[in-house]
Amino acid sequence: AACYIFRSCDSVAVHNVHMPVLNARSFCLWVHLCLMDTFYTKLGQTAILPCKAPNNKTIKGVEWKRPDQSQGYVLLYRDGKFLSEFQHPSYENRVDLQDKEMKDGDVSLVLKDVTMEDRGRYECRVLQKGENKPASIIDLEVHPSGEFVFRVQFVSLMKLLGLRSDVCGL
Repeated sequence: AACYIFRSCDSVAVHNVHMPVLNARSFCLWVHLCLMDTFYTKLGQTAILPCKAPNNKTIKGVEWKRPDQSQGYVLLYRDGKFLSEFQHPSYENRVDLQDKEMKDGDVSLVLKDVTMEDRGRYECRVLQKGENKPASIIDLEVHPSGEFVFRVQFVSLMKLLGLRSDVCGL
């Protein structure tokens, strides 16, 4: 049996998988995948959602989408043009790329005048020659102005307290 531990930025899932191995011992494989992260902002502020092209190839297009919205993009850029006709109406005149020249592959999204309806998951996809892979998945949390947000990731808290898990020797 093998113990696979998949760690995203906010959760840990343990999966027991039966696999033939040369020796009959169990082993653990740790995978730390941090494609998804959570960002916090206050109502009415400007949020910058980071995204970077996976390599230095020429960027042909950028797609920012919300998986929970069936129609329209948050932002769609193709062949040097922003295609506003495919944009979801709620993002009209509120989004832009942080760096329109996309230097160093920076295709981060600037979202102005954040509303409570902006809460949720955002996916960034960078279109390059021969590539069309998601570059970033971000959960955006919006809090009313004046509300204090305190966040400590589980693993960081464990390290701070000097605690260990018995699961695969964490």
